[in-house]
Amino acid sequence: MGSPKKRSRRRNRSRQPTHARLGQHFFKSGSVARQIIRSIRLQKHQSVLELGAGEGFFTSLISPDVRSIAAIDVDP
Repeated sequence: MGSPKKRSRRRNRSRQPTHARLGQHFFKSGSVARQIIRSIRLQKHQSVLELGAGEGFFTSLISPDVRSIAAIDVDP
């Protein structure tokens, strides 16, 4: 997966467009993402369903803190 910066560079090199109609947003700041995740107050016994997982940025941050996670995205 790599860091957010590396993913952003990879996406820019491949000219992968964002799809505004799908509500896509790419985080450039890992600290903002971590603040969002902390606010959810996940617990080890929980299972999580992540909708709109994209490249798995949040999935990779959430997975160590929960029992299981399923990530789904409509954009291949």
